[in-house]
Amino acid sequence: MKHVYFLAPAGRGQGLTTVALGIVEALDRRGVRVAFYKPINENVGECPEPERSTHFLRAITTLAPVDPLPLPHHELELGVVMPRRLGVASICFGDVAERDPVARLLFSGTFGDGLFRWMAAHGWIHALDDGAPLVRGIPKVLIWWAVLAAACSFQLTRTRFGNWIFAVGGDAGAAKNVGVPVKRVKVSLFMFTALCAWLFAMLQICDVGSAAADRGLQKEFEAVIAAVIGGSLLTGGYGSVIGACFGALIFGVVQIGITYTNINADWFRVFLGLMLLLAVLFNHQVRRRITQTR
Repeated sequence: MKHVYFLAPAGRGQGLTTVALGIVEALDRRGVRVAFYKPINENVGECPEPERSTHFLRAITTLAPVDPLPLPHHELELGVVMPRRLGVASICFGDVAERDPVARLLFSGTFGDGLFRWMAAHGWIHALDDGAPLVRGIPKVLIWWAVLAAACSFQLTRTRFGNWIFAVGGDAGAAKNVGVPVKRVKVSLFMFTALCAWLFAMLQICDVGSAAADRGLQKEFEAVIAAVIGGSLLTGGYGSVIGACFGALIFGVVQIGITYTNINADWFRVFLGLMLLLAVLFNHQVRRRITQTR
């Protein structure tokens, strides 16, 4: 009798492949006829590495599983080949956004192109051989960043809802006792986070023509570090939007700058740890001063 076991992970990085390898190896030792196949090779790049689990299984068992297909192959099948087989035209979201006047106005290209061309014509900024400015304009992602930072800073420091955010971050129980709608504040902040994710996806689609759904995975730690570098307390209840923006700016400049140097990219993780350590020490000093003044 043939049995089929379906293993579903509860999230990313849960060890699904490890569990499957353990089951296959145990069944193979008991003489049970078993097969293993991993359909997608998640290693990407110009020269992707061999899929490790398949090679590992060949080494410890008598099985000979076939190599999985690379991830770009599956993306091509799902995005182009399969729609054609089904008689459906494949859609390039970048082209759709480029044809939409609202998307082109708000999300695509740069801002102030005419001003930069005028400055290049008068020799105020560097120009190319054809007279075009070396920098065409201000990327609209920076404009959105500045607008959101200003709006969120005003909301946090000048409105009642901003006071609610500080109260919930400092002590949710005490905030609830004085009438602050804690659940409403938390849900609203989660919804605003989703809105920011959509905005970044739109800017990315208009810039490169597509957006990766997993762009924000495993970025929670980096987001916390950027906020803490900007002066936010790990315990909550204190911080500023402008400080968080400067923290993200410092974080991003170091992350990109390391790639242009001869420093090993692994040292970036060391930098993350040092920044988090310094931020925690700074947080401790700030919180102690606040408690002393009270």
